[in-house]
Amino acid sequence: MFAKFFFPAMLLIVATAAQAQNPAPAIKPPTAETLTPQQKALQAELSNVGPQLVALATQVAELIDKNKADEVWDNASGITKAIVTKDVFVSQITAERAPLGAVKLRQLSGLGSLVSDGRVAAKGGPTTPAGIYINVAFATQFGTDPKPVRERVSFHLDTDQRWRVTGYTLR
Repeated sequence: MFAKFFFPAMLLIVATAAQAQNPAPAIKPPTAETLTPQQKALQAELSNVGPQLVALATQVAELIDKNKADEVWDNASGITKAIVTKDVFVSQITAERAPLGAVKLRQLSGLGSLVSDGRVAAKGGPTTPAGIYINVAFATQFGTDPKPVRERVSFHLDTDQRWRVTGYTLR
């Protein structure tokens, strides 16, 4: 009986020790040489409009802080307006934000981008309408909770070449 448990336990210990001696390969970020032309163009666009969108995302978040999600919807992309009514947009944001309390600290935590071809997403996810999207993320501390929440404002480059809000989420 002892041997029945001893050998599997020893194999597990040896395998764990061997794995600890082999460090995980370093993950290298993509270099300019490995990016596709579309990724390079998007990276250039992000560098170009990033500061402008951070300022705009901050304004959007501050409007939501002041319970003015209706003004955010008024200036949103037609994509958003086609998907959700103003009443639903406002009520969803209000329901998410109300329990969190006032903003104590909001810090930029990153910018992300996406080019969608408008096809159905893999794994049954939602379809993102075709176009270029940029997300501005903040690490935001609300109320008395010391743990920050990820606050994200999403933008779409509309056909008139203006960036407009497509969404606001908390995670």
